[in-house]
Amino acid sequence: MTLRYVVAIPLPKKDITSIHILWLCLYLSLGVSVVFFLILFLLKNLGVEYIRPLGNYAYLIPISAFLVSYLEVATYWLSRKESYRLISKFSVIQSIGGGVVKLSLSLVPISAFGLILGQMVQQFFFLPFFFGRRKKTKVMKKNIIKLLFIFSDFAKYRLPAHLMLVLSLQMPILAFSAMYDEDIVGQLSLATMLLTLPVTLVSNSVGKVYYSKVSSIGSNKPDEIYELTRRLTINLAKLSFPCTVLVYCFSPYLFTLFLGEDWMAAGKMASVMSVMLLFQFLSSPILNAFNIFKKQKIVLALNIVRVSLLVSLFAVCHRNNLTPMSTVSIFSATSSFYYLLVLCVIFRVIKNEVND
Repeated sequence: MTLRYVVAIPLPKKDITSIHILWLCLYLSLGVSVVFFLILFLLKNLGVEYIRPLGNYAYLIPISAFLVSYLEVATYWLSRKESYRLISKFSVIQSIGGGVVKLSLSLVPISAFGLILGQMVQQFFFLPFFFGRRKKTKVMKKNIIKLLFIFSDFAKYRLPAHLMLVLSLQMPILAFSAMYDEDIVGQLSLATMLLTLPVTLVSNSVGKVYYSKVSSIGSNKPDEIYELTRRLTINLAKLSFPCTVLVYCFSPYLFTLFLGEDWMAAGKMASVMSVMLLFQFLSSPILNAFNIFKKQKIVLALNIVRVSLLVSLFAVCHRNNLTPMSTVSIFSATSSFYYLLVLCVIFRVIKNEVND
């Protein structure tokens, strides 16, 4: 929605520049929302098969997408201001408020609209809060246009890289849907959800703090960034390694204990994928080091490698009719290699900046 210009909000030294980037993101998001609305209107009136079942709910998609992008913009701004307690506090308020609305509307006979409206209300919660906290600043359109070109690498390279990232995250479920029956897909979905949820929450939170810190340090002090990155990675390894060992050894028993015998396969899949998540947990929080040194091309190249690896491995597994557990094992090993590669590239980029 913001063409990934949102990632540039923490980078400038002066707040006024970041505020102009913030408004650039909001203008872009609004423009993309209008384009989405027009495309949906056209597809709906042409009777496209995949749009018809949504009915008039389809027109809520651009509105919801704008609210999601606004939330991301606000979060990046608050991260820049190191307002982490406010982010956490309001995330809780959002979740509770949205949940109450959904539960309340579920008692009213208005079909699925209650869930949809509850979700949108949950997204809307952040708007008045963020508007109320920002200081009024004069924004000049010519400066917004200038920043559109200054940070154009985020649209050229980071946007396609992000789209590839989303594709690669969804690819295991899509591939398993094509290769195996619904029961196996359900087992993998549950294992993936229970494993990635805590990892994603922690790594995203740590990543925001890391990005704010290295942005304040600046690219002219790569030695400080290198030391911060090194210490963070060591601490993350100390935290994640014991958890990985526990998940690897006991997840089959825990899944069976809490979910029943039917979910034994999900527990075994979680055990195999735990190794992959260890390397993901180490590399994900420090990915924004690439933004500090304007290495957007490297991010795009890494995501091209990731998608290529996943497409190749699932094609080979499908052609050789491998069992689901064999496919999960190969997927975990390949992904572990990729995350380890990312980790090495990040340190190499920072080390090169130090040497230069």
